[in-house]
Amino acid sequence: MLREITAVAQNKPGFRRRWFEGKYFDLFTWQDAGGAYTSFQLCYDVEHRERAFSWRAGHGFFHDGVESSEDLTRGQPAILTHGGKLDAGAVLPRFQEESCQLPAEVRELIVGKIREHLLARRDVKSKRRKVRREDWQKRASGGAGQGESSRDNKPES
Repeated sequence: MLREITAVAQNKPGFRRRWFEGKYFDLFTWQDAGGAYTSFQLCYDVEHRERAFSWRAGHGFFHDGVESSEDLTRGQPAILTHGGKLDAGAVLPRFQEESCQLPAEVRELIVGKIREHLLARRDVKSKRRKVRREDWQKRASGGAGQGESSRDNKPES
Protein backbone atom coordinates (compact mmCIF):
# COMPACT_ATOMS: atom_id res chain seq x y z
CA MET A 1 0.00 0.00 0.00
CA LEU A 2 1.16 3.51 -0.74
CA ARG A 3 1.50 5.77 2.26
CA GLU A 4 2.40 9.45 2.44
CA ILE A 5 5.81 10.53 3.69
CA THR A 6 5.06 13.77 5.51
CA ALA A 7 8.61 15.01 6.14
CA VAL A 8 9.33 16.16 2.58
CA ALA A 9 11.57 19.16 1.95
CA GLN A 10 9.66 22.03 0.36
CA ASN A 11 12.39 23.84 -1.54
CA LYS A 12 10.40 25.68 -4.20
CA PRO A 13 8.33 28.59 -2.83
CA GLY A 14 4.72 28.56 -4.01
CA PHE A 15 4.71 24.83 -4.67
CA ARG A 16 3.91 21.84 -2.50
CA ARG A 17 5.79 18.62 -3.05
CA ARG A 18 4.32 15.32 -1.80
CA TRP A 19 5.78 11.82 -1.65
CA PHE A 20 3.84 8.58 -1.41
CA GLU A 21 5.88 5.42 -0.90
CA GLY A 22 5.18 1.72 -1.27
CA LYS A 23 7.05 -1.49 -1.98
CA TYR A 24 6.47 -1.33 -5.75
CA PHE A 25 5.71 2.39 -6.30
CA ASP A 26 7.03 5.79 -5.31
CA LEU A 27 4.77 8.68 -6.30
CA PHE A 28 5.87 12.31 -6.24
CA THR A 29 3.38 15.12 -6.89
CA TRP A 30 3.75 18.88 -7.16
CA GLN A 31 0.96 21.38 -6.59
CA ASP A 32 0.89 25.13 -7.13
CA ALA A 33 -0.13 27.64 -4.44
CA GLY A 34 -3.78 27.21 -5.44
CA GLY A 35 -3.63 23.44 -4.92
CA ALA A 36 -3.71 22.51 -8.63
CA TYR A 37 -1.48 19.61 -9.60
CA THR A 38 1.27 20.74 -11.94
CA SER A 39 3.24 17.50 -12.30
CA PHE A 40 3.83 14.03 -10.98
CA GLN A 41 6.32 11.21 -11.28
CA LEU A 42 5.14 7.64 -10.74
CA CYS A 43 8.17 5.39 -10.21
CA TYR A 44 7.41 1.69 -10.38
CA ASP A 45 9.17 -1.62 -9.90
CA VAL A 46 11.49 0.39 -7.66
CA GLU A 47 13.31 -2.58 -6.15
CA HIS A 48 14.14 -4.38 -9.40
CA ARG A 49 14.05 -2.48 -12.70
CA GLU A 50 12.88 0.99 -11.80
CA ARG A 51 11.05 3.02 -14.42
CA ALA A 52 9.18 6.29 -14.15
CA PHE A 53 6.05 7.61 -15.79
CA SER A 54 5.94 11.40 -15.55
CA TRP A 55 3.49 14.10 -16.46
CA ARG A 56 3.94 17.87 -16.39
CA ALA A 57 1.23 20.40 -17.23
CA GLY A 58 1.97 22.07 -20.54
CA HIS A 59 4.64 19.50 -21.44
CA GLY A 60 2.85 16.17 -21.44
CA PHE A 61 4.12 12.67 -20.68
CA PHE A 62 7.52 11.07 -20.41
CA HIS A 63 8.53 7.49 -19.65
CA ASP A 64 12.04 6.42 -18.72
CA GLY A 65 14.03 3.81 -16.86
CA VAL A 66 17.34 3.11 -15.22
CA GLU A 67 20.10 1.87 -17.49
CA SER A 68 20.99 -1.68 -16.65
CA SER A 69 24.73 -2.03 -16.32
CA GLU A 70 27.24 -3.96 -14.31
CA ASP A 71 28.57 -0.60 -13.08
CA LEU A 72 25.30 0.01 -11.21
CA THR A 73 25.99 -2.97 -8.99
CA ARG A 74 29.41 -1.53 -8.12
CA GLY A 75 28.00 1.63 -6.56
CA GLN A 76 27.96 3.80 -9.67
CA PRO A 77 25.12 6.34 -9.90
CA ALA A 78 22.04 5.27 -11.79
CA ILE A 79 21.55 6.72 -15.26
CA LEU A 80 18.01 7.46 -16.41
CA THR A 81 17.37 6.67 -20.04
CA HIS A 82 14.39 7.52 -22.21
CA GLY A 83 12.53 4.73 -23.77
CA GLY A 84 10.06 2.00 -23.72
CA LYS A 85 6.36 2.27 -23.39
CA LEU A 86 4.42 2.27 -20.18
CA ASP A 87 3.15 -1.24 -19.50
CA ALA A 88 -0.22 0.10 -18.39
CA GLY A 89 -1.76 -3.38 -18.46
CA ALA A 90 0.43 -4.26 -15.47
CA VAL A 91 0.97 -0.84 -13.87
CA LEU A 92 -2.58 0.53 -13.84
CA PRO A 93 -4.33 -2.39 -12.05
CA ARG A 94 -1.53 -2.62 -9.51
CA PHE A 95 -1.59 1.13 -8.89
CA GLN A 96 -5.37 1.03 -8.41
CA GLU A 97 -4.97 -1.76 -5.87
CA GLU A 98 -2.10 -0.17 -3.95
CA SER A 99 -3.44 3.40 -4.00
CA CYS A 100 -6.78 2.76 -2.30
CA GLN A 101 -5.64 4.69 0.80
CA LEU A 102 -4.41 7.74 -1.13
CA PRO A 103 -6.47 10.92 -1.19
CA ALA A 104 -9.10 10.53 -3.91
CA GLU A 105 -7.86 13.53 -5.92
CA VAL A 106 -4.33 12.08 -6.10
CA ARG A 107 -5.53 8.64 -7.12
CA GLU A 108 -7.93 10.07 -9.73
CA LEU A 109 -5.20 12.29 -11.17
CA ILE A 110 -2.78 9.42 -11.71
CA VAL A 111 -5.36 6.95 -13.05
CA GLY A 112 -6.81 9.64 -15.33
CA LYS A 113 -3.40 10.61 -16.73
CA ILE A 114 -2.42 6.99 -17.37
CA ARG A 115 -5.65 6.53 -19.31
CA GLU A 116 -5.14 9.82 -21.16
CA HIS A 117 -1.63 8.69 -22.13
CA LEU A 118 -2.96 5.37 -23.44
CA LEU A 119 -5.61 7.12 -25.54
CA ALA A 120 -3.05 9.55 -26.95
CA ARG A 121 -0.75 6.65 -27.91
CA ARG A 122 -3.66 4.86 -29.57
CA ASP A 123 -4.62 7.97 -31.54
CA VAL A 124 -1.05 8.48 -32.74
CA LYS A 125 -0.84 4.88 -33.90
CA SER A 126 -4.19 5.09 -35.69
CA LYS A 127 -3.09 8.04 -37.85
CA ARG A 128 -1.03 5.73 -40.04
CA ARG A 129 -2.94 5.15 -43.26
CA LYS A 130 -0.98 2.17 -44.54
CA VAL A 131 0.70 -0.79 -42.98
CA ARG A 132 4.46 -0.76 -43.51
CA ARG A 133 5.52 -3.77 -45.52
CA GLU A 134 8.74 -5.11 -46.93
CA ASP A 135 8.75 -5.37 -50.73
CA TRP A 136 8.08 -9.11 -50.62
CA GLN A 137 5.00 -8.50 -48.44
CA LYS A 138 3.31 -6.05 -50.81
CA ARG A 139 0.33 -7.05 -52.87
CA ALA A 140 0.38 -6.66 -56.61
CA SER A 141 -1.31 -3.51 -57.87
CA GLY A 142 -5.02 -3.84 -58.39
CA GLY A 143 -5.88 -4.98 -54.88
CA ALA A 144 -6.75 -8.32 -53.38
CA GLY A 145 -7.88 -11.02 -55.73
CA GLN A 146 -6.56 -9.21 -58.81
CA GLY A 147 -3.32 -10.59 -60.06
CA GLU A 148 -0.65 -12.48 -58.29
CA SER A 149 0.30 -11.48 -54.75
CA SER A 150 3.98 -10.75 -54.32
CA ARG A 151 3.93 -12.92 -51.19
CA ASP A 152 3.89 -15.81 -53.68
CA ASN A 153 7.24 -14.49 -54.88
CA LYS A 154 8.93 -14.33 -51.51
CA PRO A 155 12.23 -16.13 -51.13
CA GLU A 156 11.94 -19.70 -49.94
CA SER A 157 13.24 -20.46 -46.48
